[in-house]
Amino acid sequence: ADAICAVSDTYCQRAFKKNRKCKETTTVFLGTELNTFDKYAGNDPVLEKKENEIWLGYAGTLSTSYDLPLIFEAMRKLSYSHLRLIVMGGGPKRKEFESQASGLNVTFLGRLEYSQMCGMLCNCDMVVNPIIRTSVASIINKHADYASCGKPVLNTQNSEEYRRLISDYKMGFNCDSVEELCRFLLLLINDVSLRITMGRNARKCAEELFNRTESYSRLVQEILKADE
Repeated sequence: ADAICAVSDTYCQRAFKKNRKCKETTTVFLGTELNTFDKYAGNDPVLEKKENEIWLGYAGTLSTSYDLPLIFEAMRKLSYSHLRLIVMGGGPKRKEFESQASGLNVTFLGRLEYSQMCGMLCNCDMVVNPIIRTSVASIINKHADYASCGKPVLNTQNSEEYRRLISDYKMGFNCDSVEELCRFLLLLINDVSLRITMGRNARKCAEELFNRTESYSRLVQEILKADE
């Protein structure tokens, strides 16, 4: 390859190890168009939020790589009646997940229009990124939408690159066990000001790293450079 562009530093470096032509690589995250997201952010949620209810949001596919059972386990351990998990998305494991969530305050909304999802995420109090520990995913689509909605994220994904983003921007917590997930979940439930601060940090991350209007121009620059 005359140029290497990827959606994460992790993937860039994997390709770079085998390349003998490039002197450097270009990382451009899978982002979102913030103007479009913000246009939909004020949409009314498709659910009514009950008094004193805390919403934990998940948006994405319901399949093998997504560890929703870990979230269910944490909810059972906490036994916090006002916590509600909102699951947005569909996939092959939906029925299995619904069965595992029996008796918990979990709402499965299925696949939503993007405009509806934006409105729902912005009405959540926090979001969760429950990726199984053995996943090789790095920066993925939901990271952009989670940051854009300006909510703190609880992360179980093992990607060092994404974990570093969460730590550097102070926009949530990395969790290595169900006990840590419970601890940080309870901390965010009880500390409104921390949720607000971490949410602002998440939004800053979106504006600096995930805005396609700004970041995708770098792809064009790399193509033109490689063609010189």
